[in-house]
Amino acid sequence: MTSFLFLQRFHDGKVAPMPYDDVMTSLRRHGKARRGPADTEVSFGPDKIAASCTVIGDAATGAACIAFERPRYDAALRALAWECIERFGCTVFDDALHSVGTPPGGLDALPQPLRAACATGARQVAGIAQLWSYDTAPGAGAVAPALHYRHANGAGRSMQLFDSIDSDAHQVEIVLGMRPQACNGATLRVLRNLELRVDSALGANPAYQCEYLHAYLEVARLLKSSPALGVLKHSDSIDHPSWSETAPSAGFVMDRALSASAGAEAARLATQVRERYAIDLDLGAASIDLLAALLDKVHAMVRRERANHAADTPYVSALAASWAAKAGSYLGAVIARCIGAQWGYCLHGAPSEPALRTHRGGICFPHLLVLDHIVNGASDNVAQRMRQLTLIHASTTARADDVAANVPALCQMLLARLPHAPLDFSLASLRHVDGYLAQRSAIAAQDEARMIMACGAYLGEVVRTNGATPDAWQWTNYDDAAALHPRFAQQQPREAGVRGLLDSAAGMAFPLAQAALALAGQGKLRAYARQLIHGTNTPVLGPDEINDWPCDPAMAGVLDDVRAALIRWRGVANKGDFEVLRGADPGWLADDPLGVILEGQLDLLAKGTVVWGALVQANSMLFEPGVHDCPGDLLYSRDPHFDSRPQALKRIARAVSSHKSETAAGAFKIIGRNLAAETVRTFNLPVPDLLTDQEVLMSSFMAFRKHLPERILSGAWFPVLVHPGVRAVMIVPSWFWPLHLLDMWNRGQLY
Repeated sequence: MTSFLFLQRFHDGKVAPMPYDDVMTSLRRHGKARRGPADTEVSFGPDKIAASCTVIGDAATGAACIAFERPRYDAALRALAWECIERFGCTVFDDALHSVGTPPGGLDALPQPLRAACATGARQVAGIAQLWSYDTAPGAGAVAPALHYRHANGAGRSMQLFDSIDSDAHQVEIVLGMRPQACNGATLRVLRNLELRVDSALGANPAYQCEYLHAYLEVARLLKSSPALGVLKHSDSIDHPSWSETAPSAGFVMDRALSASAGAEAARLATQVRERYAIDLDLGAASIDLLAALLDKVHAMVRRERANHAADTPYVSALAASWAAKAGSYLGAVIARCIGAQWGYCLHGAPSEPALRTHRGGICFPHLLVLDHIVNGASDNVAQRMRQLTLIHASTTARADDVAANVPALCQMLLARLPHAPLDFSLASLRHVDGYLAQRSAIAAQDEARMIMACGAYLGEVVRTNGATPDAWQWTNYDDAAALHPRFAQQQPREAGVRGLLDSAAGMAFPLAQAALALAGQGKLRAYARQLIHGTNTPVLGPDEINDWPCDPAMAGVLDDVRAALIRWRGVANKGDFEVLRGADPGWLADDPLGVILEGQLDLLAKGTVVWGALVQANSMLFEPGVHDCPGDLLYSRDPHFDSRPQALKRIARAVSSHKSETAAGAFKIIGRNLAAETVRTFNLPVPDLLTDQEVLMSSFMAFRKHLPERILSGAWFPVLVHPGVRAVMIVPSWFWPLHLLDMWNRGQLY
């Protein structure tokens, strides 16, 4: 998502300009400033502060807005934002209005629409510690695709970042999550500057077209009606919403680990307070008044600390930070329990801050709310904040029916029931859950309802975890969905299987109902999840066919014979014996990525593991008598499942080969295009889980004719040597093959 962090000064609900020259002096200490096509642009060093910065205004009219495009929320940006708050009295807010920070006493100066849109998020920032943490959150450092062009101001970056690029369709996308309440003349002009930069990038890459996706249609309308900064020559773009206008929390990712750690931290605080102060924090809404009284005491201690600190240097209190971590987790636990919310992170805004998404779609940061109370005192009382949240965001779902908030606990219930199954939230792991549900007689009747909930929650988490984007799916409760979407309630009656559901831009899914069907013997969770994750156009071959492939003891015996022969040889072989088996460089191999086999083959012979390999493709010369050694591609797996099923491995290889195409897409994009290129080398590339639950890898290999029976490639599967320290793989020299395998090879029976 193309996100922005804005710094603006407000007075009586209107934008008030900041002294332009002073603003530029502050910014020039961090980057290079030049006049862009329309307004002043500031560029920073790589991976610092933001992708770029636009300053709206000039020396005569003042700076109306400082806008950081794709802010990094690092220590440097944190210090710069704090400097601007102190020097210019500006407000700092992100385009999605997840977080709004004003100088002390600045709340009343905000425009009413902006303040109303963040009623639980507008905060008074009196110290640098109240700004975001600059620890990077999971996934926050993802690299955005870009088009290169010659920047007009000579100092800016020579590329424009996008949110997605489809090279085949020559299409780029800009996704904007800006809310209408964040729009004013200056912030809209920032987006107009973005349009100019995109237009220049498209001019240098004329085959491409840009599509702007707005979270809110109103923002697209406001932008179109704002003054244009020039004629766009190349941006023949389309504007439409990328998700429902009723989903302000798009970009939120629920986090199971954060939910568990916050719960544990809340329990520790409750124990500490009970033992030290004889105060009972019982996770009830009323307990926040008791917590607020404790935070008043912490506020007094922090004020005394601050009085002893130099006034001209930033002050960060370790005491305040410690209490914010503990009490923030407790406040969040109460909000989740009493109001209805889920723990997670936001993909835009300050991405490292633990956040709560309420079931009504609002976002709040409980740790920052506690920190505000500690720093600002009674003017930011957390008990009052709690009452605001309850009034605005209380879920319509009865607390006992809150599935969405309890998904992590429900998943943990299943993990406890199946302690030895590798339940890692992968698509493959659903095989174990399907097996558990298939043994209905082993589940006590009184446990059925709970285990349907647990298995449904786990199924939903597999779908959510493996979705196309981290925020593609959101958990919600039936009652909350019905309150937001009346038509949904008319179409879908309230039943046990829809108490908790997954919502996405493409539609809704009902994992609890699917778990109930699976328990009744009607369908598999894995097939349901695979369809939601990958779509309906999945290959005919699937994991079930590979899992159920009949065992061939003869092939397992052959592989054991090869392994035994190699072990015996290793026990007596000398350096000369290794050299006899070494494949030679045909003249071009040393300059090819596959040349790693020239040295790696000795390690493979000495320490490699023997597994089955299955041919995907090879140079056609290998299928005829000749003298040339040639490359190819094969599949292999270390999973013992394939020791007695090389035919299944070959079946997967055939399916992979069918996706060989320069225009391959989806899960097979990389493999298909690498195969089509034929000269591109692939090493240990996982096969998509659409085909198999087991780990199967594709690698390029060099077929040395001296290793092949009769010096010709006459089989579709064969033993290969693999080793984690060697990128390449190698066919086991036929010296170690048993007579039975040699006979099958020569008779053409290994196809």
